[in-house]
Amino acid sequence: MTISRKNHKLVSIVGILAILFTLIPVSAFGAEPMEDISGHWAEEQIREWVDSEYIKGYPDGTFKPENNITRAEFITIANNAFGYTEKAEIDYSDVADGSWYADAVAVAKAAGYINGYPDGTMKPDNPITRQEAAVMVAKINELEADEAAADTFTDGAGIPAWSKGAVGACATAEIFTGYPDGSVKAENLIKRGESVVALSKALAYKNAPVAVTKTVTEISTEGFRLNLTPAVDGLTPGAVTLTQVAEHATAEAINVTVEAITTATTGATYSVTAALEAGQTYTLDLEKDGYDFGEALTFSVPTDQQQADQQEQEEQNS
Repeated sequence: MTISRKNHKLVSIVGILAILFTLIPVSAFGAEPMEDISGHWAEEQIREWVDSEYIKGYPDGTFKPENNITRAEFITIANNAFGYTEKAEIDYSDVADGSWYADAVAVAKAAGYINGYPDGTMKPDNPITRQEAAVMVAKINELEADEAAADTFTDGAGIPAWSKGAVGACATAEIFTGYPDGSVKAENLIKRGESVVALSKALAYKNAPVAVTKTVTEISTEGFRLNLTPAVDGLTPGAVTLTQVAEHATAEAINVTVEAITTATTGATYSVTAALEAGQTYTLDLEKDGYDFGEALTFSVPTDQQQADQQEQEEQNS
């Protein structure tokens, strides 16, 4: 049988399309994936994390939110969510080179939230308990141990010493909130759905802006001292916006360029060099990822006369 050039071309196109269609995920055609999480208490977080590719479902389209999760699986999810990629040398006797979790364990080790067991093992295939997860989360978020908070759970007295501070710390941070009956069930195996929720809360806690209190002192036409509590790492001129307050509401504010910022040797004090005018009022805005500076701060640059009057008043009060 002879196939014409036209028909041969058509057959080729159909063949290519057939291959392409096999590569498109089923969900792209509107099918509902992970039907076993519909109505589950953790459904929203699970869908968000699957969409973010922090965790995957199973090839059969399920998620199995009530299944246990292994230590290796938990570590892999944590690495994905927190963006850990650096690897450390590992020599755990039960983590073979080339195993699917070897890299994940090496990354978790470098991140500093796992140590393994005294016998030199990691037990990657063991299901992870709630207290083990709490210890990892506490290390990731650098939480301060809080055994007193663990005692608020109805079963708090039974939490072993090695994990009690971490369980309490996670409770204080509202990452582990316990069960409706007031217990925390620290020794229970944590479920896949519970893991997603706990790590989701841990990630939100990690990314929450640090509240910073700011004040301005030693104001002059050449700049001022910016006091921040706590200190802000890597503060640069680009993080500071100075705007001269307009005399009239309809007037356009004048932006002032900040030339330099140097950190004082003591405390969280920054010396800001800027060209300011005596007798004028300015607003100070700060913006840097990971910090919450609150509303803009307003201050005025004193004139020579105002400085003299202030000095005289201080001498009278002394």
